[in-house]
Amino acid sequence: MNTKPGATVVLFPSKPKEPPSPTAALDAIKALVTARGENRRSQDFSTFERELHQRVMGLERELLATELSAMDIDAPEVFIDGVPHRRALRAKQTYLTSAGEVVVERTLYRPRSGPSAPVVSALDREVGIVDGYLTPVAANLALYVVTELTPGGAEDLFKRIGNMAPSKST
Repeated sequence: MNTKPGATVVLFPSKPKEPPSPTAALDAIKALVTARGENRRSQDFSTFERELHQRVMGLERELLATELSAMDIDAPEVFIDGVPHRRALRAKQTYLTSAGEVVVERTLYRPRSGPSAPVVSALDREVGIVDGYLTPVAANLALYVVTELTPGGAEDLFKRIGNMAPSKST
């Protein structure tokens, strides 16, 4: 458990989650490689390379989503920045990782003293999500590319690479 000042601290931890196996993504990669071996001469190498990259990124997205889900804190009450918060609801959130977008269900909390206060995601605080959307690695990568290129150029580069695809406004 992270106990540095300002960290989320769980009062009543829930049972640890068992992450699911990313078998669908692995099966898709195996199927592509098997098909390539059977039809090597009939498929353009560039097409195979792009498709393999897409499927490997799919596996990476699945693994990242699994890890984010496993890191979610689902407890009746937590302390965030030393303030007690109680579980308000669970909701899905889309995050941009360095491998692309993933959707994760996470628990949202509200301060005990403020029933009308906005909800907060303990997961976002633990991971260091930027602007409620970008993982730290994705934010760092996007920031670097945008400092080197125009926003339109950065968007084009990300499309060409085929990993994450932030918009110009991101």
